[in-house]
Amino acid sequence: MNNKKLIVSLLFSISICLTGCAALNDGLAQINSTLGEINGGLSGSSSKPISDKQTAVYALKNMQISETSAFNGTGYGKGLRLTGEAYNKTSKLVRLNLSIPIYDKGGFREGSLGGEITLSPKEKQRFEFDTPSAIPEGGKLDLNKFKVSQEKF
Repeated sequence: MNNKKLIVSLLFSISICLTGCAALNDGLAQINSTLGEINGGLSGSSSKPISDKQTAVYALKNMQISETSAFNGTGYGKGLRLTGEAYNKTSKLVRLNLSIPIYDKGGFREGSLGGEITLSPKEKQRFEFDTPSAIPEGGKLDLNKFKVSQEKF
């Protein structure tokens, strides 16, 4: 009799674990879908927000990526614009280099969206960077590789 209770209890525990794994899998799929929309789903003139980035030295806030037009050598195509606000939290001059890579539909890096910001001590500044040329057909940003390098003077 005890063996039957143990088996029933074990089966019940396994079913709870499997249900939890299914819920976790659904949640991860939803997060992946959202990231995919942000990474490659820029369409029309709408803008997509980007998460704030903060360290002890700087804060990047209210960042958004929007679609613009850019010259591609023979005419105009789709370009991208990164806007936001930068804050220097230190008492030293700070230079920030922002870079978000752009890949073509074959997965090859085609360039990046970003630029350089120089901030005086305790200063805040709005920024706006455009892609230097049109992004390739089917091109995508990879926000997972958004990099910020910093120099203090």
